[in-house]
Amino acid sequence: MRAQPSAYDGPGHSIGDVLDGLMHDVRARSQGIDPIAAHPGHSRDILARGRVRFDTHVSRVFDRDPSDTERAELVALYERGQKLCESPIERNLLAALVTGDWPMCRQVLPAVHNAKDYGEPFPLNEVVIIPQMTMLRFRSDLGLIVGPMYRRPLIVGIECDGREFHQDGERDRQRDDYFRAIGVPVIRMSGAALNIEPIAVADGIIDTVARWVSE
Repeated sequence: MRAQPSAYDGPGHSIGDVLDGLMHDVRARSQGIDPIAAHPGHSRDILARGRVRFDTHVSRVFDRDPSDTERAELVALYERGQKLCESPIERNLLAALVTGDWPMCRQVLPAVHNAKDYGEPFPLNEVVIIPQMTMLRFRSDLGLIVGPMYRRPLIVGIECDGREFHQDGERDRQRDDYFRAIGVPVIRMSGAALNIEPIAVADGIIDTVARWVSE
């Protein structure tokens, strides 16, 4: 797996940064402000660093520089997806995933789908990221569908285990067992890792999914 600090192209965020984010949530709640909407987060910083490595991915695969249109599309993917995320760490992971190097995606960029919009058709892309993906009884923080145009697409649930929203271990186990029973593997990532090294975490997820696809 590529999940190592060197993939983070820049200094990691300190424990103090993480605590500052938590204190922001506390202050926001005490003032009656939505902490998710108001959270300063790090996702835009992650997106900016990810755009640098996106340039490298495109050059390596297609032997050309990415166009301004592709760069703008990358930012647009994040912007529409982050509005559906329910926590800062989900936005961190989304920013890292949309700029990731998906070896199974010939379109270069993954698609981001708003499953709550009944007027939005499902994108015919080899990798589709679905914030707040619902599968029958339960919902995942992020869902991945790889090869939706194929006969047997791979569906993966991703859980971002921040303390605020994942304190019920028994319910988390029930969710995981339920997903696995319907053939959907679940990847769980800690909130601390998603605050400190989200790009490395995303690379690890991509490597894992690529291995599953090839099996």
